[in-house]
Amino acid sequence: MSNKAPSYKLEKQNVDFGDRIDSGFDSITSREEERFDSGHVSCTLPTTTTHLPTSKPSNDKELVDNMRPMAKEMYATEEYVDSGFGSASMTDEEREKFIMTLRNPEQKPKDVLDEMSESLHCFLPDEDGDTFLQMAIIHEKIDLAFDVIQSCTRPALLNVENSNMQTALHLAVLTDQPEITRCLVAYGANVSCVDKKGNTPLHIASEMGFPLQVEMLTTPLDPLEDPGLQTNSIPENVDVLNYSGLAAIHLAARNNRESVIRKLVKVPGCNINIEDSKSGRTALHHAIECRSKDAMKILLKRGIQVNALSFDDCSALHMAVSKGMRSEVNTLIHHKADMHLVTRDDNDVFDLAGRNHQMLRQLYTHQKLKH
Repeated sequence: MSNKAPSYKLEKQNVDFGDRIDSGFDSITSREEERFDSGHVSCTLPTTTTHLPTSKPSNDKELVDNMRPMAKEMYATEEYVDSGFGSASMTDEEREKFIMTLRNPEQKPKDVLDEMSESLHCFLPDEDGDTFLQMAIIHEKIDLAFDVIQSCTRPALLNVENSNMQTALHLAVLTDQPEITRCLVAYGANVSCVDKKGNTPLHIASEMGFPLQVEMLTTPLDPLEDPGLQTNSIPENVDVLNYSGLAAIHLAARNNRESVIRKLVKVPGCNINIEDSKSGRTALHHAIECRSKDAMKILLKRGIQVNALSFDDCSALHMAVSKGMRSEVNTLIHHKADMHLVTRDDNDVFDLAGRNHQMLRQLYTHQKLKH
């Protein structure tokens, strides 16, 4: 097969960078702006040889763990400081030299690490926890990122986390680079890795509204794009909950990401009726809570259970009535929402309407029509 990643249509989408602050992404970019005035990453690598482990790593986790003290030693050397790694701008000549280093390194680790990626330095976390690959992704050096990823023969190296517990795959999604995302998936990156908030890359893509990213993360690998390094089935569990108890479809509903919901519900194994773990609410509850009208409509169209109850026996109709959402109330009743369900506090929709006379008249009209 070709040694280039498959070409996908790159559809850049408008992003509210305020959304990225919660992910920890801002802490990376602000720091890197100081280190990269030119906005480029360096390709000059130190040639010093670090002290290697005395035994061969037995598994990928041990391999990554062994890399951290090696990185600390390397970055402490005067040669590394003088090399400009991670600080100098990259010329075409330097880039070509770096790529040649990836493909034909002059010095290979001896014995113990003979099966390790030849581009070891690209996957060593620096003093701030970032790897060369992660910085290439942050600064959207697509060709460079492709070369580094495709030089990696140990998928665990792609899963090295930065100080925010973000992997290269998290960053590729955050910066909305679907081609990089797909290349990482094809070369064995773990699509189920979680950041410090328990978010997988799919959680992030769903929250930020990147349907193409959802597709890159959940579409099974085609034989023509599969180098045989991905050991996990694609898609994996799309219903996994983050540390706030939310699945990807909950985040999409809360943020009114209609196009993402359309993608998610087509993924094998996606449970459109999944409840969050803290309140027992479905995506429909969350859409109503956040007044996400488009999300509500597509969820109903796709057959979500309209009368599902949360832990306090509250339905989506209860929520819509209490919020005075008259149009949404009509839509829910049209989809057979039960007007006679009672909450744990023994309130029905008429009680929840309170003194909202317009809402009360609307509910009584629907009640008469049903009889």
